[in-house]
Amino acid sequence: MKSLLFAIPFIAACNTISGDNKSIDPENSQGIYSLTTLYGGSVGAREQALAWLDIDATNLCGSPYKLIEEESIPNLNRLGEVISSRLMWKIKCEGAGELPPP
Repeated sequence: MKSLLFAIPFIAACNTISGDNKSIDPENSQGIYSLTTLYGGSVGAREQALAWLDIDATNLCGSPYKLIEEESIPNLNRLGEVISSRLMWKIKCEGAGELPPP
C-alpha cells in the first residue's frame, strides 16, 4: 500500500489533463480557453507541466496565443501535505489560425 502512495505523485506528474473549454468574450467575440495539467513534487515537474501547456496551447490555437492567467492549486492529502498541484492557464488565441466553433 505504501508503494502505491509513492507512485501516485509520480503518475500525476506524468499525466496531462487538457481541456478546451471555450468562453466567449462579448466585447470582441474572441475565444478564451482554459488548459489544465497536474504535476507532482519532483525536480523539474513544474517546468515540464509548463512545457506541456505551451504545446497544448500552440496546438489548440494553431497560431500564437496570449497567456491571460496562470494559477497553481495544490492538492492536499488528509494531513494537509501537498501531494501534487494543478496548473491552470487561461489563454486567448491571436491571429486567424483559431479553430472554428463546433
